[in-house]
Order: sequence, then C-alpha cells, then structure tokens
Amino acid sequence: MLHSELAAMYASSDKADPIKLFSDLNDLFYSILQKIVVPAQLEKVHRTKLHSFNFSNFLMPTDCINFGYEFNQTQGALRKETIDYVKTRCRAFLIELAIELQKRLPSNIHVLENISLFSQENASCQII
Repeated sequence: MLHSELAAMYASSDKADPIKLFSDLNDLFYSILQKIVVPAQLEKVHRTKLHSFNFSNFLMPTDCINFGYEFNQTQGALRKETIDYVKTRCRAFLIELAIELQKRLPSNIHVLENISLFSQENASCQII
C-alpha cells in the first residue's frame, strides 16, 4: 500500500490505533533510511532503536543513491550539471524528511506495543 494511501486511511479513521500509527511511522522512516544510509550501517540498528540512530554519520554520497528507474530514464535528456543539481536537492530533501520523521518517533515504541496487549478489546475477550 502506498504511504499516501496509508496516511489518508488513518486521517479518515475514527478509531486509529496509535500503536499501529507509530509502527507505520517507524516503517516509513526505515524505508527512507534505506535510500540514504549505507546499508552495512543500517543493518546494525534494530528497528526499535531507530529513534536514537544517528544516521547523519552514515549517509551515502549522492552518486550512490538510487533515485529510481524513471529518474534514470530521464537523465539522458539533461545536462550533467542539471542532473547533479537535482540529485543533490533530492538527497537534501530525503535527509530533511528523515530528520523530521525521526523527531516524531516515540522512544518507547516497544513499551507501547506491550501496553496494547491490555487494550479494552483484548481484556474483554474470553478464552475458551
């Protein structure tokens, strides 16, 4: 499911599960980091510790970032200076996006997940 579709679904939901929202935010943050952080460094970090990961120390150079198939197809029609400028701007955007997403991650996501076991729905269900 696209991230924009997820956002629209949660925005229109009357009973959005906060744990699920934080989990999806964590997944989105991780997917952005996969684009800009050296893979060998990212795999050292557990997903529940992303809130404190200092990713700025492990950023890939602009030329190593995969901007996708369509971007690569469009490059042939542009001058090298233009391509370099666009890549630099895209990298800067992804870094800023990652910084803003990380600010919104709860440091205690694992505690929130454990607390969700005591939700009203779980507490009132009968074990047969």
